[in-house]
Amino acid sequence: MLHRLLLREWILTRRALLAPFGIFAVFQAYFVCRSVSPRHWLVFAAVYASFLSLIPFLREDKFHAAAWSCTLPVRRQDLVRARFLAAWIMVTAALALGLVLAGVMPGSRVPIAAVFEPSTLLLAATAVTAILALMLPFAIRFGLVGVLIFLVGFQLLGTVVLLIAVNTSARARPSPGVLTGGIEALTDALVALRDFLSPTGFYLAVALALILANWLGFRLAVALFRRREF
Repeated sequence: MLHRLLLREWILTRRALLAPFGIFAVFQAYFVCRSVSPRHWLVFAAVYASFLSLIPFLREDKFHAAAWSCTLPVRRQDLVRARFLAAWIMVTAALALGLVLAGVMPGSRVPIAAVFEPSTLLLAATAVTAILALMLPFAIRFGLVGVLIFLVGFQLLGTVVLLIAVNTSARARPSPGVLTGGIEALTDALVALRDFLSPTGFYLAVALALILANWLGFRLAVALFRRREF
């Protein structure tokens, strides 16, 4: 049943994805020639691709098709699972397209071998997980309104964090602010954990944490979608 739901998603949205993916390809063709580092390029491309994966949800909200989807002989949990999987497939396809462009574009500054370093891949996966695991539940439950709620909430959070950083650094100039000290402490803890676990163990722990974050995002989306009334 899952493969049928994925095929349905592709049939319904394939034309709507042509223009956004075309713009993504044009931008990446330019960006691979201007990139500062492979890590910078991959993370930015991953964030871009993650927002592309919202197109099917926004299109469904535009045409009020979620109610029709719920009339299918499948559980709402299966619909959410298919949408999460479809989002990751779209992100992977977009990044694969970007890698092809990085390999064939004259003047490309993105060496393919550097992109596949474990730390670079995990950093990109973290960026994708942070967007999909947090934003998809709101997009599935509330559609475009949910995406706006998420974006506005993140902007407000960023403003609060910035104000805290400015105030704390201004009050105690000789010592680091709360935000700076927290980031430094977190960085030191991660470095200590990597040294304790060895690089392989550290990467495995991060990968498991990302899997857990995606699973929690999926469960939250299922809980929200089950309560949605049409």
